[in-house]
Amino acid sequence: NLFCGLLLLYKSHLAQVSKDQGCFIVRGDLDWEVVDGKIEVRPLDPNKKTLDVIGIGNAFRKLGVVIDYDAVERVKRYRNQTEHLFDPKATDVSVVMPCVIDCLKLVRDFMTSVMRMHPETFFDEKVLKVLVDNEGVVEKEREERNGLLDGLSWPHAIARSLFERATCPHCHSEMLFPASGSEKSDVTEAVFTCRCCSEQVTYETLMQYVTDDIWEGAVSSSLSSVSSDLSEGIDVSLWECPECSSMSFDTVHNVCLVCGHKGSCDRCES
Repeated sequence: NLFCGLLLLYKSHLAQVSKDQGCFIVRGDLDWEVVDGKIEVRPLDPNKKTLDVIGIGNAFRKLGVVIDYDAVERVKRYRNQTEHLFDPKATDVSVVMPCVIDCLKLVRDFMTSVMRMHPETFFDEKVLKVLVDNEGVVEKEREERNGLLDGLSWPHAIARSLFERATCPHCHSEMLFPASGSEKSDVTEAVFTCRCCSEQVTYETLMQYVTDDIWEGAVSSSLSSVSSDLSEGIDVSLWECPECSSMSFDTVHNVCLVCGHKGSCDRCES
């Protein structure tokens, strides 16, 4: 419900921006761009649908609206996991609360910075208390986790960026910390402990889930913007790794995201 409300808030802004032109931005049968500060519209084949999550992100980019795309992706992924792959462990408060905090922060920041509204006049007092009481705890855990991840040896910076998408396969929590003895090791040999359910998972398993998600979300094998989602600044093209045979060899950065193999041509060594 929170995620649906967030998308409606985003759409309401797009409708407001284009209200003099029939709120066309939220329609799916038109294309448009901003030229010299003005919106130019180009009709497409009518498909009678409104924007989805990807369309909202693309519209914001055209308008120069900045939001926390990583947070949106985290909430969307959790929503999909719980809605379609329901697991009772995913309802634990330590798993749910980070997503609640992400949603409320996204709403608050968007209303403040983009819509020029004061969210305090719209939020219920109890909701605000939940936000204030838990936001610091969640952020502190994320900072601790990120610091430990930065201390590991990664096959490439792109692997470190994509690992942000990893969640525990047992409870769907993002709170994965290097297990004891793995804090300074090569990440491809590391084991991670979920702080929520205490299960341990190897890096290979976690990154395999990440690359599988990329393949499932891709129309083709060549991707611009991972999974065609709201992530920014990421460009990968995945193929079969000649070393471990997983479909996780990134030809853009010449490295396997699962096993760390760096490829070279047997003929010319490039």
